[in-house]
Amino acid sequence: MLADSSSAMQNVSETVSQVKDSLLTAAEMIGDTSETMLNISKKIEFEILGYVPLGGVSNYFLSVSEDFDALSDDLKNMSDSVGNNIEDIDNISNDLKNISTKLENFSSSFSSTTQSMPEVKLKTVLYFIFVYFIVINVIFILIGLCLLTLAKSIVS
Repeated sequence: MLADSSSAMQNVSETVSQVKDSLLTAAEMIGDTSETMLNISKKIEFEILGYVPLGGVSNYFLSVSEDFDALSDDLKNMSDSVGNNIEDIDNISNDLKNISTKLENFSSSFSSTTQSMPEVKLKTVLYFIFVYFIVINVIFILIGLCLLTLAKSIVS
């Protein structure tokens, strides 16, 4: 199951990498558009016999150029942030893969250990417990006899 999660995280990493590339491409395109708008705003201020027919329009193109430039910068920053996330996702994927491998090794090791253990029946276990209680009772009886003998020797 963890191996599947690791594989899924790797796929997420690849998808996020494609998103990063797309954001970078969009940032470049919008940056080019900003530059084009800036050039238009400069070229639109031509003069014919002292009259500037499109003079007021150049401010609009200049404003749009600045907005596109800011958007381009934001997209580049977002692309960089997504790039950092790709590294984190790759690290998580590798960690899950390592955990999966270690759990598989532990599972096979534990399985071989339990298979090598002798099979003990309940009757045998109860027999050993019964013998243990008998030995403890005999020890208590011997302690009691020793205490009685000691008490008689102190009194006499």
